[in-house]
Amino acid sequence: MTAPDPTASLPADVAPVPAEHGPVRERSALPDVLRGMALTGILVVNMQDFAGFLEWQQHGLDNVVQVVTDVLANGRFISIFAMLFGWGAAGLLARQGPEFSCAVICCCC
Repeated sequence: MTAPDPTASLPADVAPVPAEHGPVRERSALPDVLRGMALTGILVVNMQDFAGFLEWQQHGLDNVVQVVTDVLANGRFISIFAMLFGWGAAGLLARQGPEFSCAVICCCC
């Protein structure tokens, strides 16, 4: 026996609107701003490595900046970026529907 459809008794103006498939028409700026901040933080954390500085050879202010960067920023921006990636992937899967998620998971069976 099947359960009755709970939306069948709702008036037309209250009935849920089905989600659209396809590209997003209105894009929120917040995730993009947070992604930009996360990428900037990753750059700041890795800037000394890119420049060739070695932590054990630094003295004075260079050593202080390295310790402060390691304590306050190292690892945090990568986690924020990973969380935003997961949020975007979940939104994509929710928008495209179960057919798309099955194709992604099953590698285009």
